[in-house]
Amino acid sequence: MKKPLNLSFEFSKRALCIILLFCMSISALLALDIQLGGTAQASAEPVFLLTPKYGPDGSPGFFLAPIGTVEDGSIAISDKDELALIGNDPDYPLDGKYHLTTNIDLDNAPWTPIGSSDSPFLGTFDGQGYVISNLSITDDLQSAGLFGEVSNATIRNVGLGGVITSVNSSKVGVLCGNVNDTTTISNCYNTGSVDAPDSSHTGGLVGDASGAVTVKYCYNTGSVVATNTSNTQHVGGIVGGAISVDVFVPRRLTVYCKSRQASG
Repeated sequence: MKKPLNLSFEFSKRALCIILLFCMSISALLALDIQLGGTAQASAEPVFLLTPKYGPDGSPGFFLAPIGTVEDGSIAISDKDELALIGNDPDYPLDGKYHLTTNIDLDNAPWTPIGSSDSPFLGTFDGQGYVISNLSITDDLQSAGLFGEVSNATIRNVGLGGVITSVNSSKVGVLCGNVNDTTTISNCYNTGSVDAPDSSHTGGLVGDASGAVTVKYCYNTGSVVATNTSNTQHVGGIVGGAISVDVFVPRRLTVYCKSRQASG
């Protein structure tokens, strides 16, 4: 006679750890819904799978991951004038390390992006949980954003707000227009809007990214509009165009676009 099957519901500590890690990984995935036939914009009411809660005292920022400490040798940026010196002053090179010490209001003054196709930003920029607000770009540029061109760089812990209205810029994102090579963008967000009808690559944070680029712990609640069907090719709430790019975004997003390709 066969003995009755004895089922045990006790898990070893190791098995339990594996299950917990699996659940945490699933919670950080992006839930994406893509629909064609409108303008590309983030959902009006953001729904987070992880609740933003990190940021220094006195900052309106809401970040998804801990801020961390400032790297040794980093140059402090405390106002908009110092921010504008990056790449325009020998003491503020494009391959330097920088960190914010406070929130910065750009006052909707015309902003010239940091880094160009000939001289991209190659350094480290750490917002330290502070917010750069009222960014304004209205000029036609090859790459439009707080940073124009970025390569082999690290950008983290910064919140952004403002308006980019750029008719003939090719690559447009509030944080970066174009990102290349082994760049990492982490723990950043945007609440500003992008209206770039003739842009070929349009995103809430990054216009175009290619190479071994990683985007993680980032989100966007601003609108992204790119409606020219003859030229607009890549539109996204976070990243417009992406080739060989890892994007880990704990954010549920709906994208509407008149575009050849739409993404999160």
